[in-house]
Amino acid sequence: MDNTTLEKLHYYELKEIVKEYCSSGLGKALLDKLEPICRYRR
Repeated sequence: MDNTTLEKLHYYELKEIVKEYCSSGLGKALLDKLEPICRYRR
């Protein structure tokens, strides 16, 4: 996905909110690595 789409979906802000609820450093590290993928055919 392109950055414009991610910004419109507030993707990075949502990741930060979810990280606040993580109880371990491992969960936060996994969220940092998380990137959306797009699997649709044009």
